[in-house]
Amino acid sequence: APHVIHTILLNLARALAVVMMVQGHCLDALLAPTYATGPGFDAWLWIRGLSSVVFATVAGYVFAVASNRRWQEHASFAPPARRRVGRMLSFLALGYALHFPVRGLADFVGLSEDRWRAFLQADVLQMIAVSLLALVLLVVATRQRRRFAAVALTLGTVTALVTPLMRLHDWGTSAPAWLAAYFYESGGSNFPLFPWS
Repeated sequence: APHVIHTILLNLARALAVVMMVQGHCLDALLAPTYATGPGFDAWLWIRGLSSVVFATVAGYVFAVASNRRWQEHASFAPPARRRVGRMLSFLALGYALHFPVRGLADFVGLSEDRWRAFLQADVLQMIAVSLLALVLLVVATRQRRRFAAVALTLGTVTALVTPLMRLHDWGTSAPAWLAAYFYESGGSNFPLFPWS
């Protein structure tokens, strides 16, 4: 029974995040600018921002539960772990597909810098996919639950602490655009790995 309740609560959190995201994008696209002001709109905007946090939290929690249940298979990179990598790569591809800047591949020739930046931005799907892919590799590298927990906690703490330094550096001049998008917001990314992962 606790497992069933646990699954129901996770699915409810996912459903709530989906509803929040859909209504957020719809209102953002359809709401007249004259109504996009005031304390009510500000409160709605804050609540809307929680949908990505819910998605990221649930994704991390599901990763932890699934890894813990079949630790040896994931640590040895058995078929369940490989299938997980495939799902994460599909999330990554979907994240880029949502920002696809042209109608066909031939139209990429002559694409403006702004449209390239919009296409390469790191959004919530890319951030979640890359973060979880890193955790998959960390499970394989550490092999033991306690070692994994210690390294993951250390990496999470370091990520939070170095975020201000990451924001000071202009990654657009020192890294390829697709990689720089994961390091800082100035390139147009809403969810760079620092601090979101």
